[in-house]
Formats: sequence, C-alpha cells, structure tokens
Amino acid sequence: MKFNYKKIIYWFPRVLGLLFAFFMSLFATEIFNEGYSVLKTIIGFLIQLIPALIILVFTAIGWKKDAWGTALFTILAIAYILYFKNQPWQTYVIISAPLFLIGVLFLLNKIFGEKKEKPAEKGL
Repeated sequence: MKFNYKKIIYWFPRVLGLLFAFFMSLFATEIFNEGYSVLKTIIGFLIQLIPALIILVFTAIGWKKDAWGTALFTILAIAYILYFKNQPWQTYVIISAPLFLIGVLFLLNKIFGEKKEKPAEKGL
C-alpha cells in the first residue's frame, strides 16, 4: 500500500480545526455550574460558544481555500496573543499554538497538496 502524504496534508488541518472547535466549545459548559436562571444560562452558553463558532467558520473557509485558512488561523493566533496580554505562557500554548499550527498546516497543503486542474487546462 502506497503512503499518500498528500491526503494526510489535506485532511490534517481540517480535522484538527474541527477538534479544536470542539475543545473550545467545552469551555462553554462551565456556565451550567454558575447557578444562573435558565434564560441567563442559555444566553451565557451561546455567548461562550462564539469562539468555537468562529473556529468552525474559519475551518469551513480554509476547507475550500487553503490560503484563506492559513491567513485566518494565523491572524487569529496572533490576535489572541495581542488581545489577551499578561496571561501565563501555558494559555498561549493551549490556545494560540494550535491555531498557528492549523494555519501552518493549511499552508503546507497549499504548497505540497494535490494541485487541482483548472478547467481550461483539461483536454477535451
């Protein structure tokens, strides 16, 4: 069986983006232990899901356009570091490092992944 690294390069950033969105959504569950009313709990839960939804949207954009995925995830990683200054270094490793890694993986797919033929290049 032939090792197809191009498929791995294609799928790895996409799956990692979905898993990271799931990881970020786990933080939203902390609202259920706060003792708020049902309405405030639902609103708080939805607000805390916003980062996970942003990551899902960026993953969907990167799914079609690797260059956009590279730019969006890299900008998001840098923005997190700049916006949340004076955090422990572990926070940056847990949040920014995976975002930056996903951006780099989209870039690797753009560079080394399977090239799609343009319709004009196909023979009739």
